Amino acid sequence: MEAHQQSYPRPTLPIRKASTTESSIRTSVARPDEYSFVEPPSQKKIASKTLPVRYKTEGRSKKGIKNFFAKSARWLKIGLVLFIMARLFFSQGGVMEYIERTKKVDELTLYQQSLKDDNHALEREIKQIETDVNLQKQLMREHLGLIGPDEYMILFRSETAPSAK
Repeated sequence: MEAHQQSYPRPTLPIRKASTTESSIRTSVARPDEYSFVEPPSQKKIASKTLPVRYKTEGRSKKGIKNFFAKSARWLKIGLVLFIMARLFFSQGGVMEYIERTKKVDELTLYQQSLKDDNHALEREIKQIETDVNLQKQLMREHLGLIGPDEYMILFRSETAPSAK
């Protein structure tokens, strides 16, 4: 079967050539050789007949006053920021006090840890005393002066003279 191609006639629209007097911006679709450029509407510039009036003011001009207030506002902001920062660092409850308190907390935490270590050592020693009979006898001899039934206590005379009554 042979492919049969039919070409349909292209519909043609009436194409107008763009004229310079036409106010319409829309144009119909055209072929490449028929084109038009749209020019923006021209605005006429009218020269002013009067010149701007400059008034003389006594003292500072408006621009100078605005500049003065702008500088004053800038220095006021800088001063306010410096005041707030100084207050933040050096006032009661400020950064310096916070640093001192954190150092104090660290010191107290270390002291508390050493006390806990001492308490644990004492608890171990107490448990050892409760369970070891030989340790109990040794401590009674050292601290209470206990002697066994087959032992003798020897007392040495001191070099110092006894005090007179």
